[in-house]
Amino acid sequence: MSELIVAGFDDAHTAYLVRGALARMQDEIPIEGHGVAVVHRRESGTVAIREAIDLSSEGELSEAFWKTLMGLVFSPSGTDSARDVPERLAAIGIDATFLAGVSRRVRPDTLAVAVIADEAARDRVIGILQGFRAEITRTRLIGDDRKQWMDRLSGD
Repeated sequence: MSELIVAGFDDAHTAYLVRGALARMQDEIPIEGHGVAVVHRRESGTVAIREAIDLSSEGELSEAFWKTLMGLVFSPSGTDSARDVPERLAAIGIDATFLAGVSRRVRPDTLAVAVIADEAARDRVIGILQGFRAEITRTRLIGDDRKQWMDRLSGD
């Protein structure tokens, strides 16, 4: 099973250092480049995503996945467009407890590193994040197929 791990940071420099550290460890930690993204939660409420460059055929799916997932995780509550967000997120294993943890740790105008890690990589990823004094929130995802997750998040 895969886990979604979100680590909050107050500054961009540390978030990008963490992404670089995870990228350098790819030979030792079984996570793919498109399994890591840096998320900037702007003061305005919008979210910007920066992920590792992926030139494979999965690159477009990966970019769409991160934008969809983080857009839903950070969607403003109380809006008409956010009405079915909890159900869509629950379809891949993300619940209200996880969302509350992310909201506490990734405040407006801060950054986060989001990682999808399997059981073999989870503890090493968490160790690296803790080494950078990250505030971590995590949840188990249902299944391991990014395309299936994307379909569920899209409401298909």
